Amino acid sequence: VADYYYEERTCILRCVLHLLTYFQDERHPYRAEYADCVDKLEKELVLKYRQQFEELYRMEAPTWETHGNLMTERQVSRWFVQCLREQSMLLEIIFLYYAYFEMAPSDLLILTKMFKEQGFGSRQTNRHLVDETMDPFVDRIGYFSALILVEGMDIESLHKCALDDRRELHQFAQDGLVCQDMDRVMLTLGDIPHHAPVLLAWALLRHTLNPEETSSVVRKIGGTAIQLNVFQYLTRLLRSLASGGNDCTTSTACMCVYGLLSFALTSLELHTLGNQQVSKSLSLGCLAAPHLQSSHYTAPSDLLQPILFRMLICFLLFVFIYYHVNE
Repeated sequence: VADYYYEERTCILRCVLHLLTYFQDERHPYRAEYADCVDKLEKELVLKYRQQFEELYRMEAPTWETHGNLMTERQVSRWFVQCLREQSMLLEIIFLYYAYFEMAPSDLLILTKMFKEQGFGSRQTNRHLVDETMDPFVDRIGYFSALILVEGMDIESLHKCALDDRRELHQFAQDGLVCQDMDRVMLTLGDIPHHAPVLLAWALLRHTLNPEETSSVVRKIGGTAIQLNVFQYLTRLLRSLASGGNDCTTSTACMCVYGLLSFALTSLELHTLGNQQVSKSLSLGCLAAPHLQSSHYTAPSDLLQPILFRMLICFLLFVFIYYHVNE
C-alpha cells in the first residue's frame, strides 16, 4: 500500500512537470490542451506547491506511537526518502514555472526567506533518519532553490534592459522597498555554496539598477559570491542535473546559468571573477544544452551590437567549437 501511495504522489508531480515541459512546444500534438491546463493551474500552482514544500520540510517523522506497530525504522526511512524526493520535484516544478512566468518582487523575497530558513535543503527536520547516500537528494533541493531565485530575478530581461538603456522597465526597478528588504537578507547569506549564484545575481541586479546607492552592498555581496567559488558551484550544479539526462529542466537550467554568466562577464572586470579556467568550463557546460546551441544563431541583431556582448559570444562559440573538435 505504501509503495502505491508514494508512487501515486510522485506520478501526479510528474504529470505537472510534463505539462510545463510541453505546453509551449508547437510540435507537440497536445500543446493546446496542455496550455489550457497550465492556464487553469497558473494562479494557484506556485502558492499551493510552496505551501506543500514548507509542510514537507517541517513535518515530523511518523512513529509507531502515532501510526502503529507497522511503522518500523525501515518504514520511517522510506517515508523520509519520499519526502526528499517530493521536495525536489516540487522545486523543479516551481523552477520551470518561473522560467515561463514572471516572478513578482514580493514573491522573490518570500522564497528567499523560506530557502534561507531551510538552509537551501540542508536543514531537514528528519535528516538523521537517512545516511549520506541521500545527500544527492539534499543537494538537488539546494540546486533548485538557487535556480528558482536566480530565475526570479529575471537576469535575461535585466541584461536586455541594460543594453537598451531602459533599466526602469525591469520589474525590480519599480519596487525599492522590496529591494531594500532583499539587501538585508542577502547580507546575511554566504555560509553555504548554494548561496553563491543567488548573491552574484543580486549583486548584478542592484549594480545595474542602482549603481550609486548600493555600491557598498554590491561589493560585499559580490565579493562573498566569488569567495564561495560561484563558478565552480555552477559547474557542479549543471553536471549534477545533466547526469539525470538532457531533459527540459536541464536545458532550462543551462539557459538560466548562461544568462547569469554572460551578464557577469559583460558587467564585471574579468580579474574580479576568480579562476577564469573555471568560467570557461562553465561556459562550455552551458553551451552543451541543445536549446542554447541553436539560440546563438537566431539571436536578434540588436542584442549583438554592444562590443562586449559580441566578444563574449565569440569567446563562448570558440570554446564550444574547440570542445566538439577535440572530443
